[in-house]
Amino acid sequence: MAALNGDVDTAVSYFSEDYLADKQLDELMSELTADVINMEGIAFMNIIELNERKLNSELIEQLDNSYGEGWHFIIAKVAQDHIMTWVVQKGSAQYYIVGGEEVHVDKYNEEILK
Repeated sequence: MAALNGDVDTAVSYFSEDYLADKQLDELMSELTADVINMEGIAFMNIIELNERKLNSELIEQLDNSYGEGWHFIIAKVAQDHIMTWVVQKGSAQYYIVGGEEVHVDKYNEEILK
């Protein structure tokens, strides 16, 4: 919602510094806003957390190697045939997005789900 309202400071606060280091801020804000608009609101994005029972074992191993323990895997529908994946970890004061990738629904079904 922060990106949609143009609240850059709040939107950026959800992401880790490492994640933001690899991103163009204006591009990230545009993508976040477009995702919400394309799905006609956050409620229609079907944002959920997938637990390890639903994830491919190879993906779990990659996430463990990259982020250690304590990661959470969040998905959101961003288009009819695309899913946004977010990796979230708890920081000292809040949860932060530490990784993410937009994938086609076929890749999602074949490589992410068990």
